[in-house]
Amino acid sequence: MSNAFRSLLDNPDFKSQVKYRVKRIKAGEKILKQGVKHHYLYFILERTVRVSIQGKKTYTSSIADLDSDNIFGEFALFDDCQRGCGFPY
Repeated sequence: MSNAFRSLLDNPDFKSQVKYRVKRIKAGEKILKQGVKHHYLYFILERTVRVSIQGKKTYTSSIADLDSDNIFGEFALFDDCQRGCGFPY
């Protein structure tokens, strides 16, 4: 998948027709907040993103680690619902 993502970002047609930006996220910084709507698709180009959910009390539980060459947030492109998980980096 890595080659597909990088090819897409290097493609002049993609660059001219699709609004996108590359953003660096610091370790521990939240990318998405649980329960908040968003409208973006995220490509993980390097490192790992931890997916976690906030419990009913004050604890947070990690449910997945997404490595480079994965995507997340794709449901926001097709559905107008709030996020069920948070994504601290």
